Amino acid sequence: MTKGQHALSHLLLGSMLVLLPVAARGGDKIAICHLPPGNPENSRTISVDAAALTAHLDHGDQIGECGASCAENGVGCTSNDQCCSGNCADGECAPACTLDGGVCSSASECCGGLCSDQGFCASQCTLGPELDEPPCEFSLPCCPGSGVCVGGFCWADSVTCSLLNEPCNDVAGEVCCFDYVCREGVCVEP
Repeated sequence: MTKGQHALSHLLLGSMLVLLPVAARGGDKIAICHLPPGNPENSRTISVDAAALTAHLDHGDQIGECGASCAENGVGCTSNDQCCSGNCADGECAPACTLDGGVCSSASECCGGLCSDQGFCASQCTLGPELDEPPCEFSLPCCPGSGVCVGGFCWADSVTCSLLNEPCNDVAGEVCCFDYVCREGVCVEP
């Protein structure tokens, strides 16, 4: 803070204290943007007694709430933590996305850009060992359009499967996804 800004803040403080009702001087709180000395990136809005305001202004705090510490959608970024949505995509803050393993209905919802046929977001996918690729599993689902993952293989789109704790019936063709097994009509861990 320059000397001019410091003097101005004290002038404003004096004006504000004159305008504050007597009751406010006796214990009411004033919102300030607190900039911790040595760590101004960790600013946060706090409330202080009027009597403590001068000390806070002396080390750079500002009257009023802190501004947004994150960028809105459409603003340039280099990491997810810079964006209010938590999603920095292609160098620009984008709407919030679903992490790998989360439920999706389209690839645009997924941080990794893939929505498997089973409705899970992923960053990578496989076509399965039947096409000389790694076996599918929960963290490596079948690529969109290649079917569903049953026992490590990507099965045709006409096959459906059930997830953990969902109903199954192997005889009727209602199989369990991934490596889950059907026990007593429910998909469970092996």
